Amino acid sequence: MRGLLLLGFSLVSLPLIVGAISSVTQVDKLSERTEQLVFAVALMTKESALLAEQLMAMERNARQYQVLGEASLLELYEEKQHRLLNSLGLLQAMDQNAEMSANLVRMERDSKTIAASLSDHAPKSATVTNAIESLSDLKLIAEAVVSASWKRVQADLEALQEASRKALRGLSWQAAALIGSTIVLVLFFTALIVRPVRQIGRAIHRLGEGDFDRAVAIGGPQEFESLGHDLDWLRTRLAESEQAKRKFLRHISHELKSPLASIREGTELLIDGTLGSLNPTQAEVAEILRDKSLDLQALIENLLDFSARHQLDEELNNSRFGLRSLVNDIRRDHRLTLEGKRLSLVTSGEDFIVEADREKLHRALENLLSNAIKFSPTGTEITISARRTDNQLQIEISDCGPGVSPQDKKFIFQPLYKGAPPMDSYVRGSGLGLSVSRDCIVSHGGTISLVDVPLGARFRISLPLGILADGA
Repeated sequence: MRGLLLLGFSLVSLPLIVGAISSVTQVDKLSERTEQLVFAVALMTKESALLAEQLMAMERNARQYQVLGEASLLELYEEKQHRLLNSLGLLQAMDQNAEMSANLVRMERDSKTIAASLSDHAPKSATVTNAIESLSDLKLIAEAVVSASWKRVQADLEALQEASRKALRGLSWQAAALIGSTIVLVLFFTALIVRPVRQIGRAIHRLGEGDFDRAVAIGGPQEFESLGHDLDWLRTRLAESEQAKRKFLRHISHELKSPLASIREGTELLIDGTLGSLNPTQAEVAEILRDKSLDLQALIENLLDFSARHQLDEELNNSRFGLRSLVNDIRRDHRLTLEGKRLSLVTSGEDFIVEADREKLHRALENLLSNAIKFSPTGTEITISARRTDNQLQIEISDCGPGVSPQDKKFIFQPLYKGAPPMDSYVRGSGLGLSVSRDCIVSHGGTISLVDVPLGARFRISLPLGILADGA
């Protein structure tokens, strides 16, 4: 995991570092080029101004020398001539075009010729006069040089601006590419880390749901793979524990049935008077023993059902029957209990004809009705209704009891979970009835849920419409 994080950080940082270095390099080149242009502009401005200044001073000194003939004026001219040649030399050193270079060479040649004419001939001579007039031509050439220099500066400035725009576009594309590659790398390494975490979460969820058949395999870094091995070890231990629990339930249930049958037979003999008549107190005790043995028998049968669910083939034994007749059969099985608590069982809705496993639906509805009877106050009403929606067949069983407590709602369909017992009974259920009902409904592709109602409890069975017989 540490190596993966370091690798991911390095690869994510690499494009950013490359982009930063590339940006600094391009900006440095532009800065250097700008500095060179600024230096050239400053030098050209300075030297161009000196050209015009020196030429004007040279012409003034030459004309004064022609009129006065003083040697000192000729010396001043030569001094200005020397400065002019220095300026021309600096301008020639710059990268100039062919026309500017030719003009600078011409100015240098003509200025030397004029200087030689002034020094070699008399001030009043025609040669000196012609030489002085030639200075006007030098000024025109100087103006052409200055104009060409500024054009050159303008061209260089435009080239620099274009280079800046090009560099900006390049940096923009580069930034977009770097951001895109960085995002891809971040998503890639995030997926490498998140994927095994999600695998672990799904594996834990499956274990929590009781699915111990699929092996746990976690990919990714070594730490996650090791954790996956630990989870698979836990899966095998939980599977072994689950098998041991089922085996225990199966054995204890079978072991209890035989002595319970003897107790029931003896109780029936006492109540029937076969062993002699009983006084009222003895008869009442015998009735209590019979009722409690029946309750115990129901608990044992639930245990056997729970054990059989995980051993017998879950293929459905479908047949065609009416829901109303199935409810009536369940009503007859609980007639005495309903009459004893003065409970009325009301059925509503259409009598749907279904094609399903009658035994499993009978078991599911009977467990739900048994719960409703157990928790309903004396003299209240239990309702069983059936209706067809757009995509489901719904069966609801409602009672007027205390309802299911909020802390029990999440667990009531889990095997062996027991909620609070009825207020008028000290006998707790086996915790298997609702679990058995759920499995019977799920085997038909349906669901069972607890519906929130203001009073009592309401369980809803939702079955696919395919369960309805043709024409139903």
